[in-house]
Amino acid sequence: MEYALTASLILSPTVLPLLIVSVFLVIWFGTRRPPGIPPGPPLTPILGNLMDIHGNDPQPLYKTLRDKFGNIFSLYVANQLVVVLNGYDLIKTAFVKKADAFSDRPPGHRVIEGQSRGIVTTSGSLWKQHRKFALITLRSFGFGKFSLEKNIQDEISIFLDAIGEEGKMNFDPRQIVHTSVSNVICSIVFGKRFQYNDPEFIAFMEISEAVLQKRSLPFVSFLKFLKYLPGDVMGVNVEERANKKYVAFVTKMYNEHMETFDENNIRDYIDAFILEMKSATENSQLGITFTSCQLIGEIIDLFQAATDTTSTIIRWALLYLIQHPEIQDRMRAEIKQIVGKDNTPSLTDRPDLQYCEATIMEVLRIASIAPIALPHYTSQDTSLDGFHIPKSTIVIANIDSVLNDPVLWNEPHKFHPERFLKADGSLEKPDEFIPFSIGRRVCLGESLARMELFLFLTSMVQRFVFLMPDDEELPEMDGVTGITHSPHPFKIRVHKL
Repeated sequence: MEYALTASLILSPTVLPLLIVSVFLVIWFGTRRPPGIPPGPPLTPILGNLMDIHGNDPQPLYKTLRDKFGNIFSLYVANQLVVVLNGYDLIKTAFVKKADAFSDRPPGHRVIEGQSRGIVTTSGSLWKQHRKFALITLRSFGFGKFSLEKNIQDEISIFLDAIGEEGKMNFDPRQIVHTSVSNVICSIVFGKRFQYNDPEFIAFMEISEAVLQKRSLPFVSFLKFLKYLPGDVMGVNVEERANKKYVAFVTKMYNEHMETFDENNIRDYIDAFILEMKSATENSQLGITFTSCQLIGEIIDLFQAATDTTSTIIRWALLYLIQHPEIQDRMRAEIKQIVGKDNTPSLTDRPDLQYCEATIMEVLRIASIAPIALPHYTSQDTSLDGFHIPKSTIVIANIDSVLNDPVLWNEPHKFHPERFLKADGSLEKPDEFIPFSIGRRVCLGESLARMELFLFLTSMVQRFVFLMPDDEELPEMDGVTGITHSPHPFKIRVHKL
């Protein structure tokens, strides 16, 4: 009876036209872009462009859309507008010239106890306050200064001895490189280094790498509703599980510091934060933002900014150097001439090791370690390149479109350090060289990464010849794309000099 009544209402001459019109309007508004926003591919009702976004590497899609629509185009993930920027001029305009509108982060990432935490993924006054605290504190522990050089060199010495042992046979350098580079930031954040065979720390390193190589695309982490899609096709649940393990390890380190804290003996970054946390007072705008959850978020950010990317770049450098022994030989000859055979390379040698610097820059360029910058978020309605960009738009900068632009770099897929050298052999750094992004959200760990890359790679080339492995094939050079662009697993062998 009720079913028949409902059916008759639906089919009635009055209701049926309204139903048809409603369905038509849903389809119409669900498949058209608002006027003035950047162009993009056709939309599917409710889903938007979700069906176009698949796999873990967005570059093929971005290239196709760039060829069709130009340097700026848009996608919809359900009802969330995502604008993708390509090319140096457009990215610079957004992130530098219009930084006030384009410098926020999308809400909802790295959520601990219900709120976004850390530095890299937060916005507004919270981001400004804690980025300032982080930079001041890190500098007090030598971040970006010559005073940190001794700690790095001590770690490198242990690292080189370990390579000498491993190098007696073909070996995968991933774990040893990652652990050694991580120990540098560990000494600053945790106040100690870890043994290379420490099982707990090895597990932490694996979790860290899993987070960076997760299968989700750069903006997916901020769209939590995607985790409910069948099969976790966007990789959101994989990331969440890895992050929980990450948080558990850092929480343990924090608890240990709380038990041994002495305000008269500030040992590391955690102690400095705890001291600030204990003296924090209520602020009418911020509240007490120095909390244990905020600290955990910051430590995760520091590790990803200053460790994971650096270790990945070193692995890319090894992969390119074993394929180009002539470049490795030229680096070694320069080191021998400037530093000598027995002296340890130092930051004071850096201005004179021009070819070594050019090689490191070329690795950063061609490897495109962060091909897609972490998502930005518009804090207000704005415009770009003649298009309307509404408030709360996710904005993606395709950094790879700059670093591998054939207009900027002749034969961009060729490994050629000389592109960064002038005719007289001096170093040249073009404005378009932006491997750590650009603007207010430039990578927090850039200064440390540059120090480590120089000291690690020059010391490695000075001590060893890195060779193609016996009876092993090198991987494809396309790499694995997650948050970072990592090389496929590979093995090397070494000859000690």
